[in-house]
Amino acid sequence: MSGERLVVDTSALIHLLDGTKAIVDLLNGAEVYASFVTEIEMLSSTRGTAEHLLRKKALLNELSIIDINQPIKEVTIELRKRHGLKVPDCLIAATAIHLDLPLVTTDKHFERLKDEVALYLL
Repeated sequence: MSGERLVVDTSALIHLLDGTKAIVDLLNGAEVYASFVTEIEMLSSTRGTAEHLLRKKALLNELSIIDINQPIKEVTIELRKRHGLKVPDCLIAATAIHLDLPLVTTDKHFERLKDEVALYLL
């Protein structure tokens, strides 16, 4: 799917680092965005070795990280009210909605948002 523009959540990046073929294939050649929340989740995890942390940092450097802004805040609030997802997940989904891009995830709870954001649920 070369040339596609996508937003990834943390679970997708973890699976990408693990070499999960479906995610590797989907993201290969794509223009990939991530919420600042995903960046924080990836870098604040205490699991893994120093080498694994370096791999995470290198991967994040290849992405366009989207910081919070007022429209993302507003969408996050509405998603939280309507669907009851955790705030970090709402922020990630709101980023995809704000950018009008599909969200790539392996977390099934994002299915609740299928009417609000295009999903690649792998």
